[in-house]
Amino acid sequence: MRLSARSLACFSALAIGALALAGCAGDDFDDTASGSAFSQALYKDYTDLASQAAALPQQAAPEDDGFFSSLFGDDEPENLPANLFSAKADLAQSGQEPAPEAAPDALSSGLRTRLVQAIDAGKTQFPDLAATAQTDFDCWIIYAASQTTASATCKTQFDSALVRLEAASRPAPPPAPVASAPVAPPPAAPPADYTV
Repeated sequence: MRLSARSLACFSALAIGALALAGCAGDDFDDTASGSAFSQALYKDYTDLASQAAALPQQAAPEDDGFFSSLFGDDEPENLPANLFSAKADLAQSGQEPAPEAAPDALSSGLRTRLVQAIDAGKTQFPDLAATAQTDFDCWIIYAASQTTASATCKTQFDSALVRLEAASRPAPPPAPVASAPVAPPPAAPPADYTV
């Protein structure tokens, strides 16, 4: 493939611009999360999911969509999970609590309802477990259409995390009433002696 002088100049200008922007970034990158312990745990878990999604093998790329699509075309379906998880990680990093993904069917809708109730009940006391349950749910829903193996794994992990969160968040049962010692009947009055 032979590049024209104009293409080479454009490519060089883009490369220099990218280097200049990278130099401006410096050491200002902050990878700590703010907000509640729950949002911090969400940030950690969504970041892990984004990294795992980005590391999945990519499908074969189409022939050639052109020069600019290779630079800006990150809308490929295989990049969607990584992009979604990254967006949720960014929200959590800023202290927000992103909502679980919308449920596409009745089964997942019922499970999502249980999840939201369990998160509301346990995110303060059990932030890591609540974040794990939410991110496993999102993993299951996001991968449901494309990655059946990943989706099945996420669903299994979600089922386990949801049950653990619900059990941990359940209020303790009231203490059993204390049985008092049996009360002996009062002593009978001595029989009256009536001798006639």
